[in-house]
Amino acid sequence: MIKQGFSLIELLVAVAIIGIISIFAIPAYQNHINDQIEQQAQQALLDIAGRQEQFYADSRAYACTLAALNYSLPGDVSTHYAPTLSTYRGPIPASAGCNQGTAGVPSFTIALNPASSARLVGYPAILVDARRGSLDDNDANALPGAGDTPWD
Repeated sequence: MIKQGFSLIELLVAVAIIGIISIFAIPAYQNHINDQIEQQAQQALLDIAGRQEQFYADSRAYACTLAALNYSLPGDVSTHYAPTLSTYRGPIPASAGCNQGTAGVPSFTIALNPASSARLVGYPAILVDARRGSLDDNDANALPGAGDTPWD
């Protein structure tokens, strides 16, 4: 009698090995994808900051919208993040907004807050501030503050 095929034990061992590998591989892959999306968002913030400075050089004021900068967020970034632009003069205001304050040095803050999708749960909002640089917005107020930390 010729024996063909696999035994039940061999199939169970193969399924167990695939299951064990997927326990580690799938979350690692998801984290890798999330990190790539965050890096794209950071690059978009730096691009917007550069456009803000060019806009300021041309018009002596910072733009309040991405449309004024002739910019739209890339696909993955716009899917997973919501932008907030704030412009102000003088000290950092208590809340995000446009054209706040009348005296002092003009400045801007651009924040990207993770959208309410399950993909970026646990990721902080990220921001670029003209004075303080690039930060993780740990207090999620779209403005630089004491609890915010530099990007990794």
